[in-house]
Amino acid sequence: MGNSNSDEIGTDKVGYRVLGVQSNSPACKGGLVSFFDFIVQANGIPLQYLDNTFIDLIKVTFLQSSSK
Repeated sequence: MGNSNSDEIGTDKVGYRVLGVQSNSPACKGGLVSFFDFIVQANGIPLQYLDNTFIDLIKVTFLQSSSK
């Protein structure tokens, strides 16, 4: 969660700040805290660059859940 320390010094990281967490959502159950936590990996894929990787993963997940 958000209070762990990183052993890597001097490396640039890309992350997405959690701005809100809905009650009873997977994020809530996972313990994410608004304005405190950052998402740095999704579905085992590190979010290392400022690109559309995270948005694409969300779209795929949404489409998969919508087709069920």
